[in-house]
Amino acid sequence: MVRFGVKLRVLLILLGTVLSLHSFGGENNPSPSILMETDISSKSVREGDTLTYVIKLSWEGPSDRFLIEQFSPPELENLVMVSSRSEVQSSSKNGAEYSTKKYSYLLLADSVGPAQIRAITINYYDIDQDQADDFRSEPLEVQVLPKARPVSSRFLWFLSAVAILLGSGYLFRVYRKMKKPQVAEYETGSLEEQAQERILALNWDAPEDSIIGARKIVIEYLEQKLNLSLSGKTTAEIMRSLNSLSFPKKKLLQEILEECDRVKFTPHLAKEISEEKFLGKLEKLWEPDQGYQVKL
Repeated sequence: MVRFGVKLRVLLILLGTVLSLHSFGGENNPSPSILMETDISSKSVREGDTLTYVIKLSWEGPSDRFLIEQFSPPELENLVMVSSRSEVQSSSKNGAEYSTKKYSYLLLADSVGPAQIRAITINYYDIDQDQADDFRSEPLEVQVLPKARPVSSRFLWFLSAVAILLGSGYLFRVYRKMKKPQVAEYETGSLEEQAQERILALNWDAPEDSIIGARKIVIEYLEQKLNLSLSGKTTAEIMRSLNSLSFPKKKLLQEILEECDRVKFTPHLAKEISEEKFLGKLEKLWEPDQGYQVKL
């Protein structure tokens, strides 16, 4: 009777082992052959600042093992797409080859409050297994905080206090001279001629600084020509300010400002911009037109 009980116990253990192997093996629970990861540079950002959203796909094998379907950037709320890029990397470990494809999106915080990065679906085809599948990313939320108080205003009060304590307005006059707009150096000729002179005076051997400087010149030109206050505004805010004007070169202006923004937030892109084409766009902006009218 004791032997029978021992044999029965052994049979039950073997049966349990077989069932466990069957449930964890085969095609019931295949291991994923491609891994998707998402990352964001910060969970909170101030209005007007940028953050980076990254989607990374990685797998074992050569980079052409998978055919990844082209997909649209994620839908955004309270965020604006500044630029995007993708790159493929290969590496080896213990004699095995590994590949990674990374999609990076530079996003600009547009307004204060919660911001959303919607989920996206990525379809792919495994050439080795002759199978198609898809991944769906998780939606992300970012908190956009108000802009920080500018330090320059406190510095101005400090300079004024020093000038009063010294009993002289000398320091204050020097400060005002330093803050005097550069446009005063080009008082001759039309606004367009003055702007063009300032553009040509930039050091184009350093394209990043020159393109950012060109944006400032364009904005100051618009302020004088259209009698608007545009300094400190984003490109989207500037274009909204022109809605009440039939400004004939809005599309060209937006193209120039967005190109400057890309360089501002992604400096290495400056080397990819043709100096000749960029200056050509600016010359078209200065060309005489039939004027502008306020919409009635």
